[in-house]
Amino acid sequence: MNFDLYGGLITGPTNFGSGLGTFANTGSGDFVGINVLGGTLAVPQGYVSGSALSDSMTFNNATFESLGVTTGTYR
Repeated sequence: MNFDLYGGLITGPTNFGSGLGTFANTGSGDFVGINVLGGTLAVPQGYVSGSALSDSMTFNNATFESLGVTTGTYR
């Protein structure tokens, strides 16, 4: 998997809940990662800002509550 990693100031929600991070059981689509504490953003190699990304993850036997995610809409 090839991706570009960017560091520095990331704007947007600073807290998605109390969860510390959990690996998905399965995933598909574009590789996207955000580490707010480390200030890094991972996107597919060669990604052009503003282009659409599609990503899906499945967490078996989990709820937003068990993952520590605050429900809402994030942009």
